[in-house]
Amino acid sequence: MTTSRDRLVKIGAVAVDSGQLVIHDPCYETDITNEKVKEAMLATCPKDAPRDFNHTAKYAELCFMPGRTGAGVVFSSGFGDGCYDVWATIGPTDWGERVKKVEVILVDEGHTERVRPAFGEADPPTPYEEPKNCPECGGPLYLTYGGGFPGIGVDVCRDCGYHPATHTPEEPREGE
Repeated sequence: MTTSRDRLVKIGAVAVDSGQLVIHDPCYETDITNEKVKEAMLATCPKDAPRDFNHTAKYAELCFMPGRTGAGVVFSSGFGDGCYDVWATIGPTDWGERVKKVEVILVDEGHTERVRPAFGEADPPTPYEEPKNCPECGGPLYLTYGGGFPGIGVDVCRDCGYHPATHTPEEPREGE
């Protein structure tokens, strides 16, 4: 319960490069790793639980073996890759001051106009106001993976598929 003596504190930010977040107790880290999250869910969770988190609005509870709930939760992150603010509600309890609630701001309604959705989703990437050209084919670059923060994103080209993470610069040609 929130009281008038509670305060909201920004406790940091979380960077996302997989388009998803996991909340769990770190003592289970050996059981819940990047490669094992999907495997654990497939093996132990109900058949109707989501199996793929690389799409928007997906979430599920992680399970312990053999199917006990409570290992954590996994969910898609707002607009995909980016950096998201984390806030805590801190206030008094019968046992002293405690963190009462933690929120990850995935979509800030006040900033949705400047957020650029992930490439390939229902809303297309947004071209730059000042055009930037693809280093591969010269076509226009689009900003994707906004994460709710201006200036954080990845340039991609729809014409040739250029993406900086997969782009290998060519050696300069003689005479260039």
